[in-house]
Amino acid sequence: MATEWTGEITHQIGGETFRTAYNLFGDLASGVRPLVALHGGPGSPHNYLRAIARLSETHGIPVLMYDQLGCGRSTHLRDKPAEFWTVDLFIAELDNVLTHFGIMNDFALLGHSWGG
Repeated sequence: MATEWTGEITHQIGGETFRTAYNLFGDLASGVRPLVALHGGPGSPHNYLRAIARLSETHGIPVLMYDQLGCGRSTHLRDKPAEFWTVDLFIAELDNVLTHFGIMNDFALLGHSWGG
C-alpha cells in the first residue's frame, strides 16, 4: 500500500482565508513527475478518484488530489454569490496547491468532468 498523507492548505482570496483539503499518495521527492487529479462536480469531493492512487503503488507515480473549494473537506461557502464561483477562482486554488507542494513547473494533470 502506498504511503498516504492528508492535510489542508490555506490560501487567501480577496482578504479571506480558505482551506483546501488534500490527499497525497506516494513520495514527491521520488523524482517521478506527480499526477494531480481534479474531481468533477462542482459539489463532489475527490473520494471517487481514489482508485487512481494505485498508480503510486504500481508505477511509483505520486498522486495528489484535493477537494476543490465548496466540496468535501475544504471550506464550504454557501453564502457566496454566483459571481464568486469563477474558473479563475479554481485556477488560483490549483496554483496555490501546486506552489505549496513545489511542483508548479513539473506535474501531469488529470481532470474528470468539471475538473477537466
